[in-house]
Amino acid sequence: MELYLIRHAHALAEEVDPGRPLSPKGRAQVRKLAKFFRGQAGFTPVEFWHSPLARSRQTARLLAAAIAPTA
Repeated sequence: MELYLIRHAHALAEEVDPGRPLSPKGRAQVRKLAKFFRGQAGFTPVEFWHSPLARSRQTARLLAAAIAPTA
């Protein structure tokens, strides 16, 4: 079993939104990372774990949807 630790993508500043969701830059970072992982032969994640923070939850969900739509 391999374990990949991925930090959340770029989030909005706390002054902009105290919940700190992903910024447009962060969403682009997730798309770029997903493209990289899709290019890796045999990369088939089974689970995605994340913290309850909005930016971590959004990063995990976007990444999962892009590289493992059935996860």
